[in-house]
Amino acid sequence: MSDPSQTASSPDEMLACCPFRIGDALLLCPAEGVESITLWETPLALPRVPAHVLGLVTYDQRALAILDLGRFLGLSDGEGYTRTLVVTAGEYRVGVPVDAALGVVEVAPDDQQAPSGAITGPLAQYLLAEVLLDDGLAALLDLPRLLEAARA
Repeated sequence: MSDPSQTASSPDEMLACCPFRIGDALLLCPAEGVESITLWETPLALPRVPAHVLGLVTYDQRALAILDLGRFLGLSDGEGYTRTLVVTAGEYRVGVPVDAALGVVEVAPDDQQAPSGAITGPLAQYLLAEVLLDDGLAALLDLPRLLEAARA
């Protein structure tokens, strides 16, 4: 598991994060990995792909794969999405459908707590840290690892 203290470049540096909801889960990813937030559009389905690979949409004059992390992590039935986060991590650039995108927050290193076991299920293996926000307990995602696992 990744060390949460390594998510910011120095011990005193705030980490800008984009909070979002999928189902009842409150999730965070570092803002540097969020390219844009767009309105949800139904993707063109692809044959013979896992259920969490919803298909393709046109984004920036290119095809963008839409990965339903809600289905992949067992957080959602895939209904009710309102936005798509266009995220990049390593060599991956994908769209992630979300129920709500909640702006940008700054997270202090002291607010990033090691996983306590409060966040369970498949999501737990992709946690960098737990962060208590005004909206509740949020999971700071290890986005590169999560996208690598979901791409298959």
